[in-house]
Amino acid sequence: GHLKLLEKEYFGLEFRHHSGHYVWLELLKPLVKQIKYTSDLFFRFIVKFFPPDPGQLKRGLTRHLFALQI
Repeated sequence: GHLKLLEKEYFGLEFRHHSGHYVWLELLKPLVKQIKYTSDLFFRFIVKFFPPDPGQLKRGLTRHLFALQI
């Protein structure tokens, strides 16, 4: 990917569903099947879950992206 993110299991993409709430983008499912009723498409790159111990994060980029979310 463009970010060269190795610890990608902590992050995900969300989009606003036509019902108004945010939904996780399923990376293995075709995009067109997930957004077919959404006209104004907006994605968010966010932390999916936080590890119990931030010291578990191995890469500087991962720690930086976590800090941006807090």
